[in-house]
Amino acid sequence: MRRKMIGWFCLFLLLTGCGTATTYAASVSPVNGQALTGTPEVVSVASAESGAVTPTVSVTATPDASVTPGATGTATPPTTTSGCNSAATVATGSTTDMMVDVDPQTAKGVTTRTYRLHAPADYQLQQPLPLLLAFHGLGSNAQEIEGYSNFSQLADKEHFIVAYPQGLHDMNGNTFWDSYSPTTEGVDEIAFVNKVIDDVEQKLCVDSNRIYATGFSNGALMTGMLACRLANRIAAIATLAGNFFDNEGPCNPGRPVAILNEHGSADNVIPYDAQDQTTQLPGVQDWLQQWAKLDKCAPQAVTLPQSDTETALEWKDCDGGVTIVHYRIEGEKHVWPKDLSKDQADATIWHFLMHYTLPTSAA
Repeated sequence: MRRKMIGWFCLFLLLTGCGTATTYAASVSPVNGQALTGTPEVVSVASAESGAVTPTVSVTATPDASVTPGATGTATPPTTTSGCNSAATVATGSTTDMMVDVDPQTAKGVTTRTYRLHAPADYQLQQPLPLLLAFHGLGSNAQEIEGYSNFSQLADKEHFIVAYPQGLHDMNGNTFWDSYSPTTEGVDEIAFVNKVIDDVEQKLCVDSNRIYATGFSNGALMTGMLACRLANRIAAIATLAGNFFDNEGPCNPGRPVAILNEHGSADNVIPYDAQDQTTQLPGVQDWLQQWAKLDKCAPQAVTLPQSDTETALEWKDCDGGVTIVHYRIEGEKHVWPKDLSKDQADATIWHFLMHYTLPTSAA
């Protein structure tokens, strides 16, 4: 695979490098989302749950506008779906496993695939709500990312729907997203995501102009592919600790896409700077610069003050009122961050995405 992939901006870490022993910082484990306390230690995927302490979760107010980049996307009126006209088939305030039919020829022989669907506690019929798709990393699953991302709890407070798609197993037996270009194992992930979105829109009342995607590690790579290939349905994305398409090649979004990206400077699975000579993946900021070119932003990023351990870069003056934001966390390894831009990571991500709507021309 000669496609270059690259680490993203702003707030997210996406690809999970499971399967081998991985060093995690004292943050949140990408395996089970629990806090790893004390000195950073070597933790394997199988033993990641041992000795973990559940973090205290408290969602605070919108991040300070003086240090958090503002979103300036053009608002589009809500577009309702068929689920707005029928009784909800999902218990509100809970998460339910769902199933969709898929073509076995492009899904490694299976005829059905699954995802988890969370309807917020205050869900009301005929009130269209935003939808967030959250993609797990390599070797992980939908239930685990629901646990460590905290998006379901945030959805209950901030009134949106969350879907957690489940990846298939690769040739080594790890759950994964076949999101390279070309695909490595012939899985049509775009067709699957379209099926998931269609299914959610039939079951619940979704504002189809406000569908977003985020992911960690391999899930970040999946999210980046959606920005390239499904920008007619995905309004904005956030990626964490991932690598990505070479945007100078197979990425054709057809419109400017707002991106929030996060990456640790000490990521030991997907290095921040080093180019992978095997897959020819570029560094994080190179990939972001490619997106800045695609979005026709100002060529130079602006540095925003954050903290001693966090640096933020923002590409402004992009077409369509979008922005690209990148957070670099000094000393952080391959983990889902607990905090981002002076807030919980889930809240910072959501407060970025929620300002963007799908342009009328893209719908």
